[in-house]
Parts: sequence; C-alpha cells; structure tokens
Amino acid sequence: MQISTKYLFACLLALVFLCRASSAASACYGIRNVNPKDCSYGVIEYCGKYICAKGTGAKCSNNRYSPFRCGTGNFCLCGRCQGCSLHNVSDCYQETTNCFSK
Repeated sequence: MQISTKYLFACLLALVFLCRASSAASACYGIRNVNPKDCSYGVIEYCGKYICAKGTGAKCSNNRYSPFRCGTGNFCLCGRCQGCSLHNVSDCYQETTNCFSK
C-alpha cells in the first residue's frame, strides 16, 4: 500500500493548522474586555478583546500580536515602554543607556 505524496502533504498541512489553532485558543483563554476608564495608559486589542496597555517603564514587546504593547505616546525600546503617555502626560520614561550594554 503506497500513500501518495499529495495525501501525505494534505495530512501534514491539516495537522499544522490544528496545532496553530489550539495554541492560539489557549493563549486567549480567560482574556476579558476591560473598561477603558480602568486603564491608565489606554487599551490595546488582544485576542479580539480590549486589555490595558503597558505604561511607561513597563516591560514590553514590539510584536503586534503580544499583550505586552505600550499605550499611546509610548514606544517599546530595549524591552521597556518609553516616551510620554498621552493618557497620563506627566508620566514619562526614557532609557539613556545602550540596549546592548545590559
């Protein structure tokens, strides 16, 4: 009995798709919408829901699919939210060292 290459490829593709779908679902388990008024640095969309954005000086990620993204007015540099929050104008943070020296 010989399995065709097309059939084997289709099975492999289906397996990869199922694995990706299950890992995405587990990453989003328990995520709930927040009230934007409860977030000091604004909200970001994650898993189709709104969650609080990270604030100045907080650990962050530049990955657009990450829940660790900075709020409006901040940007992620050296793994920390930097800049001045547009939601909390007096709250500013700037890393003055080289990212690679740590």
